[in-house]
Order: sequence, then structure tokens, then C-alpha cells
Amino acid sequence: MEIHHCENPVCRFVTRHAVPDICPLCGGAFFLPSDGSDLVAADWVALGVESKADGRFDDAFADFEKAAAEGDAAGQCMLGLAYETGEGVAQSWPDAVLLYRAAAGQGNAQAQCNLGWCYEFGKGVELDEPRAVELYRAAAEQGLPRAQCCLGYCTEKGIGTEADPEAAVEWYRRSAEGGYSRGMYNYACCFENGTGVKKDLALAQQWYERAAKEGLPDAMYELGVWYEDGRCGPKDTAQALAWYKKAAETGHDRARKAVERMEKLV
Repeated sequence: MEIHHCENPVCRFVTRHAVPDICPLCGGAFFLPSDGSDLVAADWVALGVESKADGRFDDAFADFEKAAAEGDAAGQCMLGLAYETGEGVAQSWPDAVLLYRAAAGQGNAQAQCNLGWCYEFGKGVELDEPRAVELYRAAAEQGLPRAQCCLGYCTEKGIGTEADPEAAVEWYRRSAEGGYSRGMYNYACCFENGTGVKKDLALAQQWYERAAKEGLPDAMYELGVWYEDGRCGPKDTAQALAWYKKAAETGHDRARKAVERMEKLV
């Protein structure tokens, strides 16, 4: 597939898709073909992300490999993710860890978070929960919502660090406000159960709804339970069934069973 990039030397828009009428980054209207020799590491990462989104995993792997070969942290991280998931290459935790470690050493937040997950669950490395927390914290302090959620969970449960529910809630809040659906869900759980914060069912429902609208199956299921039981207002079986069905469509087993149970009562 032919590569084109924006003619504007300051703009780094690059694509293998059909050339757009207007550059989505700078608004320019002229594009040049490229054989790849004039591209920098960031361009290969952008092309890799595009290829991955298109499901062209072999192309994505090759693009990320080019960026990683130049020592680019984002390229190393994305190449590590390809090895983790087995997209475009045989799955390999050791190779994923090697690349995450290289990118994390350059301060890449996503790589720090991914490497932390490897240490937390012993994937490609010996299980080391305190090290996982260190890496989550490094990424969380850079503002990465997923890392903030992971750090919040470890802090809530006392995984690799002393349990501190109040501190966990603060990390969940940052993650939730940063748009991370699991952070929203965990934040809602804290309000529902009074974990590290005053119990507030109305706020819990609001955050469950936000997580559900972001597509998180657990949140969809939880909303179904709330509407069915009337936990924060009148019972609403129609709404409950609708949320159960949405969760069930993603493969959520408890939601599927709830749908079967409710439909038998109709």
C-alpha cells in the first residue's frame, strides 16, 4: 500500500489510506508519496497504529519494528504489545518484557504501565508486586489513566504496598476523570460500598452509567442489577433487561444468565 504524507514539513500526518481532501492535522491540501526513506520513527508509529486499527497486524508489526529499531520509546512499547498479544508475530512474553523495559527506561508511561502489569502477574518476569506498584506509580504520576486505575487497585487491596482506601479513591478519581472506563467502575464501587469515601449511591450510579456508556461490560451488568433491584430509585425491569442485553452481547456470562432469567418471567 502506498504511503503519503502531508506536504507541510512541520506536520507529521502520514497514511496508507486514500489521500484525504484536507489534512486532519494542519488543514493542508497537498500530499506527497513516500517510499519510506524520508519517514522518521514517529511516522512509522503512526502508520503502525493505523495498520493495527485496520486489522493489518503484519503491517503494524513491521511499522513498529522500524520505529523500535531507531530506539523510539513509543515504537518499542507498541512492538512489545504486539509480542504480548501475538498480533503479527508469535506471542512471546519475554520479548514483550524486553521491549517494555527498554521503553519504560526512557520514561514511556504506557510501557511503564504494561511492564508493571507483567510484574504484578508474573508474565515474562518473576512476580514482583512492589516493583509493579513502582512502575504503576511512575506512569500514574505522568497522568496515564490506566496506570492510575491499576495503582488505585493495588493501593485499595494492599497489593505490593500498604492498603490505603482513601489514597485508592483518589487514584480512581483521577483515572475516572481521565476517561478510563475501569477507573470509572472502580470509583463507582467505592461510592457504593463506602470504601475510602462516604457512601453515596447516587454518585455510584452516575459513575456506573458513565462506565457503561464507555462500553465496559461489568458496568452494563451492574446497571442492570441496580435497575432490577431499585437500588437508587424505583425498580425498572425494562431498563434492567436492556442493560443486561447490552452486557450479554459482549459475552458477559452473568448478564447472559440474567437475560435468560428475566425473559422466562415475561
